[in-house]
Amino acid sequence: MEFFKKLQYKNQKENIFLNKNTPKISLPPSASNFTVNFLALAVGLAILAILQWWWPFSTFRNGVIACIVIATIISAYDLFVAKVWQRDSAGLVGLKPRKASLQRVLVKLVGLAFSLAVPTLAYLIFPEYQDTFYQPWWEVLKIIGIPLLILSPIYFWWIDGLQRDPYDDYWHLGAVFCCLENPDWNRIAHHWGGWIIKGFFLPSMFCYLVGVNANLETAIHSFKSMEVKHWLSVYTFFYHWLYLVDIMVAVIGYTMSLRILDAHTRTVQPTTLGWLVTLICYAPFNLILDKLLPYQTDHWGWGPWLHNHPYIQIIWGLMILSMITIHVLSILTLGLRFSNLTNRGIVTDGLFKYSKHPDYICKSISWWLIWVPFIPINNPWMAVRNCMLLAVLNFIYYMRAVTEERHLNEDPIYRAYAAWIAEYGLFARLKRLLFIK
Repeated sequence: MEFFKKLQYKNQKENIFLNKNTPKISLPPSASNFTVNFLALAVGLAILAILQWWWPFSTFRNGVIACIVIATIISAYDLFVAKVWQRDSAGLVGLKPRKASLQRVLVKLVGLAFSLAVPTLAYLIFPEYQDTFYQPWWEVLKIIGIPLLILSPIYFWWIDGLQRDPYDDYWHLGAVFCCLENPDWNRIAHHWGGWIIKGFFLPSMFCYLVGVNANLETAIHSFKSMEVKHWLSVYTFFYHWLYLVDIMVAVIGYTMSLRILDAHTRTVQPTTLGWLVTLICYAPFNLILDKLLPYQTDHWGWGPWLHNHPYIQIIWGLMILSMITIHVLSILTLGLRFSNLTNRGIVTDGLFKYSKHPDYICKSISWWLIWVPFIPINNPWMAVRNCMLLAVLNFIYYMRAVTEERHLNEDPIYRAYAAWIAEYGLFARLKRLLFIK
């Protein structure tokens, strides 16, 4: 069963990225540059640290400003240095636009209006979005509402003259409401798939950004109050910084899905299983996992478990932070193209040179190190049960990886990347080192 059929784009050139001079498979070029993303993050975090020092209680504003700085630096590089708009995948003719069509743009704006109206109506109807957790999202909607209404027609007019195929998904959706002939329902389904994903993830990620930034404030106060003598205070400080980066990249990724940046949605996850194993990991559906997989019951946690062994506690905490760091650096590599359930460009830079899923692998390992479910408090059977439950959660993430690979495998660039990883990835090299066939 498929939620959305894959859209077959015209004029899409397949490039297997084989080096004609040698039989070796070469690594396909990356849609995102890790070095640029890392430098942008460094600038953004530096500004965030300054803002937190001067306005320590403005977590909403400070987090938004930092995200804007990071997104601006990466976007500037993509536009003026990498010139991503010249890529065939961007679907643009160049920066010398033909004359835009007023009628076509108006139809697209009708499609955009309906695209915005449906998620807004959902936010108003579903009680989940009336919770205080989502209050920052309602605040940001009030702020960006009028600028969005002003800038959208300008952007649509400009991009209409640049598109190789100006009759895009927005036009086909608008054509339905304008009673025009021959709208492509496959493209409309593809369009809604991307908007459902953005409408679901962006509000929660934005509100998590505000929450994590507030937690970081507490960690900073603990750090400044010289509680750093206690290792757990140091650990908490870096832990919150790392997850703040994780959430910032997610907010930027879901926001910056623009064709001019070649960060638009190419395809949407086509399988029901792929949607299920992904959505169940996020609020509010993760409450189901919390009830079905309570692997934290009757557990120590790594801090109390190693309380009487300070040196081992330090080593253990460093292992956790290293796993989370690898996870966060993997997410950072995706940059503007971060998104669940979509293909917005194949990323082969950074840690993805060594593994197809460094983020999932290290995140799963970190849970075992944090919760130590194999250490019983009273009942040894509870340790066995907790290990089995956490293993089920790991299996869910394994299925996320499997369904993502099957989806991305429709892209010839990903097939070339997968072939390169199979030959030169970390696990392939370890097998050769250990003489495993």
